[in-house]
Amino acid sequence: MFLLVRWINDRPKTWTVVPINSVADGKLRKSRKLVRTTVGITWKRSIQEALVLEAGSDRSDLEAKADVLAERELAQIETSLVLDTRTGRKRTCASSNQPSSSKDSSKANNLTNPSKRLSRAAEIDCILEHLDSSNNSDDEIEDQTLQLQVAQNEQNEEQIAASSNDDLEALQKKFKILRKKYKDLKKDHKLCSSDASWFDFEAVELLNGSGIKLHRSEVSALQTMSASMTIFARNLFRRVFSSEDISGHSLTGRRSTSLQNHVPLPSVDPLKRDAVIEFCLKTYGYEISASSSKKFLRKRKSAKTSIIKSLSDYIREENSKLKAF
Repeated sequence: MFLLVRWINDRPKTWTVVPINSVADGKLRKSRKLVRTTVGITWKRSIQEALVLEAGSDRSDLEAKADVLAERELAQIETSLVLDTRTGRKRTCASSNQPSSSKDSSKANNLTNPSKRLSRAAEIDCILEHLDSSNNSDDEIEDQTLQLQVAQNEQNEEQIAASSNDDLEALQKKFKILRKKYKDLKKDHKLCSSDASWFDFEAVELLNGSGIKLHRSEVSALQTMSASMTIFARNLFRRVFSSEDISGHSLTGRRSTSLQNHVPLPSVDPLKRDAVIEFCLKTYGYEISASSSKKFLRKRKSAKTSIIKSLSDYIREENSKLKAF
């Protein structure tokens, strides 16, 4: 399939027969309505706008019509006509540089004298061959330029590869350092986020060196719900000692002074007992210091006695409940 097109941007007008595959837009190649439409034609490494005049499968017929159109254009603009019958060449009509007085005579001579037309065609052939040779030289220059660019690109790639190796070694060292740092941080985070370390951070030791610890929030809750020091001592004692620890035991393990034949019960764990009593005294401001006065010590002794009495009564009550069951 071939198209007879007129180049829009050419002055004077030119016509060419091109294959339909020269249409730049692939969608328009399959269209049946290309006639009288402007399309882009791929021509000599560029896309030029052209008006489609006719379409057909006979290329020679379209070539003949292109020649006829060129002759009509010649008659209209009164210039010398140059026809190039080569396939794929543009038909053009060039303006004459002769004076207006000699236009008619030159036109008649060109049309009636075949030898002049042939000589003119030979001159055009020489010009076209010169253009082809110049195009070939341009292609050679472009090839040399491309070769230089390829060589330069290869050299740049070698330099980049050498520098990339150095960068790779530096990155590997940096990665090892960061990896070690990450492992150390992960280890520290594991220690900080573990339950034991969290409890140690938030725990309160009742008595220094006893190892008996309670959570800070739990101690605050016990203190809030206790109206007095003795009630706080009972609540704290209940939290530290279980029912099994209290059953069949007394607070101090001493013999009763009011009952002569009384067999004393064994005391509860003295370490836990002393921790509870001392923490209660400390919480309510009865902690002994180097500047403590005798009056303060008497008050502290009285407070400790009240705590011991309250805890003894609590243990006695719990044992009575257990015996009832």
